[in-house]
Amino acid sequence: MDAQVRFPIKRPTEEVDPQKLIAAKDATVTQTAAGESKGLGGWVSDNVWTPVKGNVVNPMINGTGLGQIYNTFADKDHQVKELKVAEVHGVVQWGVQTLSEVAGALVPYALAGKMVNGGGRLLGEKIAA
Repeated sequence: MDAQVRFPIKRPTEEVDPQKLIAAKDATVTQTAAGESKGLGGWVSDNVWTPVKGNVVNPMINGTGLGQIYNTFADKDHQVKELKVAEVHGVVQWGVQTLSEVAGALVPYALAGKMVNGGGRLLGEKIAA
């Protein structure tokens, strides 16, 4: 005996415009909702820069603590928020973000060390001369 399963057909909540369906069918992947082509720059922005920014650049900047240092001296109206970091979906992404935060935390100390070393060398040369 063949049993037929019937699913109720749900009506759309808003009227469907056939012109929108035709335009959507003919649209390319790199088009915005307004129908403007983003081109290569838009593709690079969406597929290269956004992941790098969320996984490497923003965690590195947050790791330096520059925003927190700035907020210590800034008025409440001019304080900066912590930059948005991409949501972690795997061990590799977590590792990249963690290493970026560590690198960002080390950068100020590396720069300070270079400045102190250079200043000490100059001072030593002046004293020796």
